Amino acid sequence: MDTLNILSTYLTAPADLPLSAHAAGVRDRARHVADLLDRAPAPLTSTDDGAIWWRLYLTRVREAVAA
Repeated sequence: MDTLNILSTYLTAPADLPLSAHAAGVRDRARHVADLLDRAPAPLTSTDDGAIWWRLYLTRVREAVAA
């Protein structure tokens, strides 16, 4: 939820508001962040094991970053 809130803040910032390099990078890759948020939850519901859950999530993050 925090990721989506931060992304929406960056996307709706006024054009003349200077963003940090990190914020601009997130904004520029908004589609990849949205894809991650869309795809990540499904495989995570298949397990209650925290270690497996974390590995599945990190796999999704790596896929999003590589895209």
